[in-house]
Amino acid sequence: MSYHALIVAGSLTQEDKYGVESATRVQRALVARGWRAEMIHARAGMEIFDILVNSPPDLVVPVGFGPPCEDGHIYAVARMMGVPCAGPTPAAGGIMQDKGVFSRVVSSAFSALDSVRSPKGCELIIGMPEKLVASRV
Repeated sequence: MSYHALIVAGSLTQEDKYGVESATRVQRALVARGWRAEMIHARAGMEIFDILVNSPPDLVVPVGFGPPCEDGHIYAVARMMGVPCAGPTPAAGGIMQDKGVFSRVVSSAFSALDSVRSPKGCELIIGMPEKLVASRV
């Protein structure tokens, strides 16, 4: 028996192409393992919903950066339809998209001895004076 995966690729952000490239690699890997792996772009909201209602896959795999894959939207819709999803929950997606919060979570979850760290970041605000931006970067 072959399993069916619906891979939701890309995003609604400028990082779209990276999600599509990553999703293509995931699709190849699943096919190599005997899965039937169908890919659809994250922008095709109604088509995704139609597939989940009328021909639900065995698994949904969201692969993208930002909404609707990384932020948990795809997970929520899949789970409402009773389809398992490999993506983040909306709560986890919200944390992952807020890089400052995510960094604090990672830093608090691991001791310095574990060598698991999140990159240091800084907040830049539109209209911030150039000297202040330069001092933060």
